[in-house]
Amino acid sequence: MATVYGVNNTKKYITVPMDKVQAKDDGGKVRVAYDSYVFPAAAFASGDVINLMKLPKGAKVVDAVVKSPSLGTTGIFNLGYLANGVDVADTDAFVLQADAGGQAVFKKMATEAGSFKEFSVETTVALTSTEITSAATGLTIEVAVFYVLE
Repeated sequence: MATVYGVNNTKKYITVPMDKVQAKDDGGKVRVAYDSYVFPAAAFASGDVINLMKLPKGAKVVDAVVKSPSLGTTGIFNLGYLANGVDVADTDAFVLQADAGGQAVFKKMATEAGSFKEFSVETTVALTSTEITSAATGLTIEVAVFYVLE
């Protein structure tokens, strides 16, 4: 049986003299970018986009969540980000198919491509509808993206 070491373990404990490990990879503070949206009407069309908070330059995403009450018989959303001049838009980078159609939803990031993505420029988080809602008037959908910065 072999024993191997991770990249940062090697930098910090094996290499002499020790190599610097970025603070965001060892003891970094987890921050949250939280936003919400109150639906003004029952129907929110498929393809509509809600621009939410912005992630700062250098943010490394570690988790994300979409929480919503039932938005009627239909209503599915993806959580991702808009194009930022460096990265192309990825509408489902953080949460794929948070389905609030017929039931409340609390969906977290799983294996999406945005997991551990580090942004080199400020980036807008966006919630994209992939299915029309049928009874959303006055209801609130909430989003949180957790990231380390330093």
